[in-house]
Amino acid sequence: MFSGLSNIANQVDFAFVFVFALDAIVLVGITVFMIWCCIRFSRKRNPVATNIHGNVGLEIIWTVIPTFLVMLMFFVGMDYNKMSKAPKDAMRVKVQGWKWSWAFTYDNGKENDYMKSHEGKDVPVLTLPVGKAVILDMTSSDVLHSFYIPAFRVKHDVLPGGRISNLWFVPNKVGVYEVFCAEYCGEAHSKMYAKVQILPQDEFDKWYGQAPVKLDPTMLASAAEKIYSAQCAVCHSIDGSRKIGPSFKGIWGRTAKLQGGITKKTDAEYISNSIKMPNSEIVEGYPAAMPVLPLNDAKIEQVIAYMKTIK
Repeated sequence: MFSGLSNIANQVDFAFVFVFALDAIVLVGITVFMIWCCIRFSRKRNPVATNIHGNVGLEIIWTVIPTFLVMLMFFVGMDYNKMSKAPKDAMRVKVQGWKWSWAFTYDNGKENDYMKSHEGKDVPVLTLPVGKAVILDMTSSDVLHSFYIPAFRVKHDVLPGGRISNLWFVPNKVGVYEVFCAEYCGEAHSKMYAKVQILPQDEFDKWYGQAPVKLDPTMLASAAEKIYSAQCAVCHSIDGSRKIGPSFKGIWGRTAKLQGGITKKTDAEYISNSIKMPNSEIVEGYPAAMPVLPLNDAKIEQVIAYMKTIK
């Protein structure tokens, strides 16, 4: 605690410690008072009950002191207002969430990299410069999510239906930090990971200005493995086992039986349409549950190349 990893972290930690300590003091005080009352007014000490008709001093005390304590907590919590007032020069990043991953897109069109999680899964990485304010413009493709960076003490709901919610902070220390979804969103909610990578300004400028690498055909499938691991693996297996969606094993070039009795060959056009319009053609026996993934044509080309290798 009190690591100061973001501009709001220490204030949030102080608010937590203050309220927790105050609650503990009140709990102990009330408990001690109750025990004293049980002893002082026990039947042994008071065999004949007596009525108490009022005590103005006592009534003032139990009105004024709780009011004072509640107002103290209110003023300590006022620091949360800082989370709604972003600087005008803050850098903006678009965040899209869906079941069950994240995607980050920058103003210059650059997209997120990938990094291994603690489970060995490739997860998307939000790369940011240290000491620079950033605003996240967040939306969801399907259901309610919540973007949560525990180390920075920041969290905000990510809303579906084209609605944009905003979260801002200033990262204060170089490093890599975990991102979670903090709103239950379905079967694989607990696997909805990402990472935040904070770089020195010069390293970030170098990364931010790098042009996308043009991959040759032999590299497409390798690059797409990271996309599969981060964005597809929760719903689609590569070993033939059944998940929420059809397995990718042997998917290329076969005939898929769709709902309504229609059959289609799983070629490049079919796979591309399935990503861009995911619920327009549903494989028989599976639900219409796939969200719109933020994959451009280049990444779709990589995914197709990868599917050709899964025999």
